[in-house]
Amino acid sequence: MLYSSLPPENETAKKNMDIVCIALFILFFGLRGYVGDDWMNYTKFYQDCSFDNISFNILKMGSESNYEPGYTILNLICKAITDEYVFFQLVCCCINVFLLYIFLKRNVSNVPLGFMLYVCMGGFLMSINLMRNTFAILIFANAVQFIEKRKPVEYFSLCLLALSFHLSSLMYFPLYFFMHKKCNKWVFLAIFALGNLLFVSHAKVVTALLSGVGSIVSDKMSSVVELYTEEYDTSKGISIGYLERLITGTLMICYYDKLTGLKKSNIIFMNMGLIYFSIAFLFSEFDVMSQRLSTLFTIFYWVIWSDLLSCYAYDNNKRLFISFMAIYSVLKVAGLSHFITYDYDNFLFGHKSYNERMYIHSDYKYDDN
Repeated sequence: MLYSSLPPENETAKKNMDIVCIALFILFFGLRGYVGDDWMNYTKFYQDCSFDNISFNILKMGSESNYEPGYTILNLICKAITDEYVFFQLVCCCINVFLLYIFLKRNVSNVPLGFMLYVCMGGFLMSINLMRNTFAILIFANAVQFIEKRKPVEYFSLCLLALSFHLSSLMYFPLYFFMHKKCNKWVFLAIFALGNLLFVSHAKVVTALLSGVGSIVSDKMSSVVELYTEEYDTSKGISIGYLERLITGTLMICYYDKLTGLKKSNIIFMNMGLIYFSIAFLFSEFDVMSQRLSTLFTIFYWVIWSDLLSCYAYDNNKRLFISFMAIYSVLKVAGLSHFITYDYDNFLFGHKSYNERMYIHSDYKYDDN
């Protein structure tokens, strides 16, 4: 697939394909118009950002007017060059594609396939909407090697850098102490099975825990927690996303020994997958929270889905898995991009203006309500 048609010794052709992938990625994401939702906050922040009004107030960190220091400094540097937001967007994309390429080059044998898996498994939404999160996730992705090599200074330094772009990176710090340890396959199976059971049964574990903590504090607090959790409960039934997680988790268990035997770093990515599934199932009653937290660990897909192709002894099984990846990837991206706010355009080939996009977005939100 992509590389598979090339002779193993044809490194020049492989490099050329990598360059084409990088160029297409930058063209599509770096020069996109006002696509998605979060651009409204980011463009406003970029326009208002100046050395006179920046603030690193820890209590307000992450708010729309007080982003993390790393992200703010990058805004200030780009703003010093030009006021055009597209330039800042392009710079962000170039940095991210560099971080992604370095990670893929180290961890997958087929870089173009890795790019495709990135876009389909979290990367499309990350590159369109979650600009700060994307920096943090890709910086962490390149820190994973230091968990394997047991180099705490390098690992925690990169985690601090990731934290300077998004506060959610706090979740990465404790991983150094246990992610390198191989999980027993039967423990993996037990946790995965329990997660599926909780999801299918719609068991509100988080709600029950919060209500329990609230009742210990006070009856009033318990009532507030109950009201809040009922209002924001967005639990869903069986969906294509759930079926994908079920298939992926099952394949990881079936090929657990082969995957962890391919390379030592796969132990870390398998553990990352288990964390991803646990979050997705446990917090399923809160859709946004589940998506945002699990996205922090979506990295494992880009590696494990690629390595699963090496585990099949029969070509038919390999073709079936490739078909599964292709069909699911198309459905996933189509499902994300069918909203009118995700109508794609490009600064090079003509795009809707800022005011047009604001009107479309406001009108869409009004109709949705």
